[in-house]
Amino acid sequence: MSLYRNNIYHWEGDTTQPYPNNLTWHSGRELLSKKKTFYCARVISDTGDRSDYYKELEARKRAIKRNNEIISAGVTWNPLIGYDVEINGDDLETVPAVADYSGDFNLYIQIYGDDTLLHQKEIYATDKPFLIKGGIRARAWEIIIVGNVKVRRFDMADSMQELMQG
Repeated sequence: MSLYRNNIYHWEGDTTQPYPNNLTWHSGRELLSKKKTFYCARVISDTGDRSDYYKELEARKRAIKRNNEIISAGVTWNPLIGYDVEINGDDLETVPAVADYSGDFNLYIQIYGDDTLLHQKEIYATDKPFLIKGGIRARAWEIIIVGNVKVRRFDMADSMQELMQG
């Protein structure tokens, strides 16, 4: 069971507006009949295709891993302090630089339980579930979503399995 059954029918994000001049959706206070703990949530939005950026991040991680393996295999040290130290000479590969993703969108969520901020998070990937920290039982729940992208849906659930079935 998802807490919110309300849909955001039309939230056209305006990517020309940088943070904090974004659109804000506030769920209002949802009062449940008894206290409940939600452990996970997800936001489904149109954030565009970022696969190239994620490929760059993976290539960087792989290069760092390979360099660490080379270093672990045998390091040549020059014991003199204050001089350049050579670590396996030219055997190390150049690690590709990845620019900070300054993308053209922002998406940020805040989750409140009984008027206490329980979780806040920047959303970088749509439809990717995330855990809600705290494990706090609350009766009154509120959600605030701030961003400049089209938000299609928000779900909260007791488990990842339940969330993915919804």
